Amino acid sequence: MHLRLFPSFGNCIVILTLAACGAVLPSAIEAHESIPISGAIPDDEWERLDQFDGITIFQRKVPGSSLMAFKGEGVIRAPLDRVMSVIMDAPRRIEWMTRVRSAVVVKEPSKFERVEYVHMGTPWPLQDRDFIYHATLGTDGTGKVITFKAHSVEDATIPEVHGRVRAEVTFSDFLLKSTPEGETWVAAQVHVDPKGIIPAFIVNMVQRKFPRTSLAGLMRQVVKPDVTIHPLIADLLKPAAALQKAAIE
Repeated sequence: MHLRLFPSFGNCIVILTLAACGAVLPSAIEAHESIPISGAIPDDEWERLDQFDGITIFQRKVPGSSLMAFKGEGVIRAPLDRVMSVIMDAPRRIEWMTRVRSAVVVKEPSKFERVEYVHMGTPWPLQDRDFIYHATLGTDGTGKVITFKAHSVEDATIPEVHGRVRAEVTFSDFLLKSTPEGETWVAAQVHVDPKGIIPAFIVNMVQRKFPRTSLAGLMRQVVKPDVTIHPLIADLLKPAAALQKAAIE
């Protein structure tokens, strides 16, 4: 069973790959065994780079691109519904995703997917970047696993903005899994091309930090007292049997 649903980690998918620096909270994230992502790049194609504060970082080459893909894995010490609710809260992203200037939902083709526009600030003398992407979220029906993917799309209703470079998300695949301890294991693999004239070696050097800094930012948010559970999350995390029973009734 595969349900299509989208929260704003459509934003999160993209912005986590673009988040800049941020300190990791001590012992906030810990290692976990690998869990495969459906349709993801096989584990044997990833090269392990390092491990920081429980976050394992990998990289791999992407055919036809001088930019590397990166993957991060780790456990966030918060329940799945709380982690996803932070991800879905678009206005909150300016609080924990570095250089995010704005994130706007352009359209919702269905209840469970979105097209969003994101504006990212960059240091002088570089031009700011922006993105348009489509994202969907799925579950395996157990009530314990969420997967979601995002990729750039074109949208005639959002023309290019003077002074901003339209960047591209080739792929951004995430998997979140509730652990027996009530925490959330997260794996994310991304390939983003910021476009423009930035040399590839600089892009690769910066983007290899994203898995660590973005998970740290997410961890700082999930502990805030004003986090509320998104109303769609409860339904998404219901096991398939419960959903089928509700549909019959």
